[in-house]
Amino acid sequence: MKSLLKKLLVPHHLEYLALDKDFLIQETSLQVQRFADFPEEVTAGSDVRLPFPELVGTEEILIEIFEGRLPNFEFKAITRILENGSRLYFDMYIVEFRNDDNYQRLIIFFEDVTDRMGLEQTLVQATNEMNILLSTLAATNNYVEKIITSIAEVLLVTTASGKIKKINQATQDLFGYSESELVGQQINALAAEGESLQAVSQQQPQSSQTNVEVVCTAKTGEKFTVAFSCTAIPSEIQGISQTMAALQDFVYIGRDVTDRERARKRKLAQYVTTRILSTSETIKKALTAILPVICDSLGWDTAELWMPEAGEKLLSGSKRITAVSDPNLLRCAASWTKGSVSIPKFAKFGEQMTCGLGEGLPGLVWASGSPEWIADVTESDSCLRREIAAAEGLHGAFAFPILGDCEQENSENSVLGVMTLFSCEVRSLDEELLQTMV
Repeated sequence: MKSLLKKLLVPHHLEYLALDKDFLIQETSLQVQRFADFPEEVTAGSDVRLPFPELVGTEEILIEIFEGRLPNFEFKAITRILENGSRLYFDMYIVEFRNDDNYQRLIIFFEDVTDRMGLEQTLVQATNEMNILLSTLAATNNYVEKIITSIAEVLLVTTASGKIKKINQATQDLFGYSESELVGQQINALAAEGESLQAVSQQQPQSSQTNVEVVCTAKTGEKFTVAFSCTAIPSEIQGISQTMAALQDFVYIGRDVTDRERARKRKLAQYVTTRILSTSETIKKALTAILPVICDSLGWDTAELWMPEAGEKLLSGSKRITAVSDPNLLRCAASWTKGSVSIPKFAKFGEQMTCGLGEGLPGLVWASGSPEWIADVTESDSCLRREIAAAEGLHGAFAFPILGDCEQENSENSVLGVMTLFSCEVRSLDEELLQTMV
């Protein structure tokens, strides 16, 4: 109680009312009317619930205080709209007073907290997009930390030289690194080979909101596309001789747009494939042209077309020396590999091997008629060339059936062939691409 009275002895902040046991006003301070919803009702003998409707429903609490069973009660941040449109915020403190002459009153103290609430409202408005209740933040450090943590997008703060100073949880979730692993490292360590994250701060004006898309690499080796914007902010001054550039930190905000990029590339692949099929003279010419298009558009490094005898008969001018004699076996009828990728043993073994129903990745798809996705073939028993793939740096794989009206002896399905795609990167499941090929 002493601490409460100590707080209340601030003259220009406090006004009061004295009530009897029937909640009738017996005494008022000079300016207590300014806190009332109906100032004209703040008169001796009036029911306090008329000018202060907030007290309606609290009668049991007031009686508890009056009879000494409850020490006090508080109302926080009550709001009044003034005639000029501004807002008045105040707190109410209710206590019981009794003297030696058995004189007893309920005392309601009023404290103007408009300045404090105004500051809190300003902070809430400034960070409304982040949906943080700033009223729960007790200190500036906690406030800033909670903002950074709550941002759904990737956030990195770096020095002018690109050294990472701060990251948020979204950055850790996307890249797979802990904060201790990234702080102190160069921001370009997150970019894929041939990409530069630090260049984002130099490619656009400091005030620009333009996003720059950068291919990044996670701790697992997975690649994805992030759209970054970058803003320069002043850093702490450490010396008079420092240049202006050295006095700046950079805040990078990024959003994972991998799904959007994949969708765009899929549409491009579908468009180009349709055009090739409509303009090619033979199926073989079409397939030869489609393989690199699929790889380039969907981000794969090598592609193979596997066909049984019935399917391969559709290819004119085959360069095979040995004819396909077993209709129940798949052979690699065509393949394409990106020029920057060297997989001679993998490609040669593919040209020589055959797959039966359910054998290897092509055989699995041939048997099921459904696409298959392998994040890393070096860890999968489904890939017959697993050891060669590991030696030559292949990891991700995707295979899907080519459906047609192929009617061949001893065949009950309409799978004309199987397309297999391989990547030098570990590839997490692309559910939309998988469903597209179903």
